[in-house]
Amino acid sequence: MKPVDPRLLRYASAARGFFALAAVIGMLQTAVVIAFAWFLTDAITGALAGRPVAASLVWLLGLAL
Repeated sequence: MKPVDPRLLRYASAARGFFALAAVIGMLQTAVVIAFAWFLTDAITGALAGRPVAASLVWLLGLAL
């Protein structure tokens, strides 16, 4: 993302809302990627360990949708 001119944020209130929304969406995307990686790792290691992985796969499918 390119740097933002501070004058834009001071004079354009719509720009403040846009940047706040972009920051929130970025944090949510980061959380979903980390959660997806966590549950995928749990499903793979569970399958290799021989335990049932149905619960992990349900969570993984839920995150994918």
